Amino acid sequence: MIKKNTKGKAQFSFFHEGIEAGYISYIEGENICGVRIIDKYRGNGLGKKMMIEFVAFLKGEGYKHLTLAVEISNFPAILAYLSAGFFIEEISSDKVVFYMRWDS
Repeated sequence: MIKKNTKGKAQFSFFHEGIEAGYISYIEGENICGVRIIDKYRGNGLGKKMMIEFVAFLKGEGYKHLTLAVEISNFPAILAYLSAGFFIEEISSDKVVFYMRWDS
């Protein structure tokens, strides 16, 4: 489910068994602003599934790539993005930048 506001911001909500389990906030045409999995849904692969569904949504909207950054200390997120098919583009002292590109 996508919720949009008038300033180009949108939220991709992910549901598990009819309940919102997480969301991805983003600015259309720009970048991801935030990713959140509700605590009780962490650790069972739903974050990966949510990201895969979000990428499928972006492909359908005509996007060709996705870039995001995560704090270097957020190991669960780093592992989830690698598991979802992202590649590391850059590592600095405070963050890891990931990317994913596709043809269609």
